[in-house]
Amino acid sequence: MRRALTIAVLAGLLLVGGCGVRPSGMITVASAPVEAQVMTDDQVLSEIDPNVREIYLLFRGKVTPVVRLLGRVDDATLLRVLLVGPTQDERSAGLSTALPPSASLVSAERTEQGVVVTVANGGMPLGRPAEQQIACTLMAPDHTEVMVFLYELGTQSRLLACEY
Repeated sequence: MRRALTIAVLAGLLLVGGCGVRPSGMITVASAPVEAQVMTDDQVLSEIDPNVREIYLLFRGKVTPVVRLLGRVDDATLLRVLLVGPTQDERSAGLSTALPPSASLVSAERTEQGVVVTVANGGMPLGRPAEQQIACTLMAPDHTEVMVFLYELGTQSRLLACEY
């Protein structure tokens, strides 16, 4: 009985596996929604091309990676690009930023412990979405966990994490 059941299962698998349907390439029926267009195959490109970088903006309130062709830039330059916010095309696609226009970068330095970022914002602490944008942008170059320490002038320093 057990042998007959095993043979029946194997025969069924062979029938299903050899049904004659051949794999084909991807067929595009309609354009993808904006969520899918924000990160495309460029995400893979960013991992092999050091000129392509990711900054993290907001889409519907959630941090979202956005690919930018920036060349080889340091952390400070990357954060300055982030502080500028979305381009007009990105805004039209629904992207935004939680970083206030009053925020300015004082410094960004990589140490053995992580990245130490100092931001001036008139003594007002940045909100959680803005902190997420900073942390995820700094972790994006090699997609590894790095400690990001945020010092805001006039407020307490804190450790950030990317929860993307």
